[in-house]
Amino acid sequence: MRKVREKLDALMLGLAIQSKHPGADVPLIFDFDHTLAWCETEDELGFHRDSAIERGFLTSTSREVEVCISAAGWDFVDKIRSSAPFSADLVFVAMSFNSKYNDVWSAGLRPGIELAGYRAERADSTPHAGRIDDRIIAMLRECRMAVVDVTSQNQGAYFEAGFALGLGRPVIWTVQEDDLKNLHFDTRQFLHVVWSDAEDLRFKTRDRLHALFGRGPVKII
Repeated sequence: MRKVREKLDALMLGLAIQSKHPGADVPLIFDFDHTLAWCETEDELGFHRDSAIERGFLTSTSREVEVCISAAGWDFVDKIRSSAPFSADLVFVAMSFNSKYNDVWSAGLRPGIELAGYRAERADSTPHAGRIDDRIIAMLRECRMAVVDVTSQNQGAYFEAGFALGLGRPVIWTVQEDDLKNLHFDTRQFLHVVWSDAEDLRFKTRDRLHALFGRGPVKII
């Protein structure tokens, strides 16, 4: 069970991610956003929102419409980020880079993760000049969780899953149904999201993330 302080931290981090810039108003819809702070009910979210206002972290003119992070609130968010072991919204994706699986990323895993309210990244998501293995390790250290597709039994994906588990990061395993029989015996006992095509994977990934972690802090546009 999460502590009261953990839920306040989650609320402030989620609002900070959604804020376009300091001073911007952020919508807070109670019947939709209560999972943002790991809250069970709208009333619980109201408690944490009111607590943040009393502490001077938020300002608001309407209970269910918009809030704004104050200067003290941004200082609080910076302290959380400096002490947090991971980025609250980042999901690292490990999978085969074979071109025949391009739609598994572009039409399956990435949009599925984004629909769940998280930010999806692979090692090749953004340009970089360094070593690819250094970037992978850095992103695994930064991510909140990893989604690992082992279709084609890619050895790199297995390595990245093991490294994530060693760091204490949750791992969501996925595999195409035709390759299910080929799972490595060391990992086949883990629950896998078994998918038939990219669209199937997209919605199953979203549902698994929602079921395990709740809606993420990134607003769906």
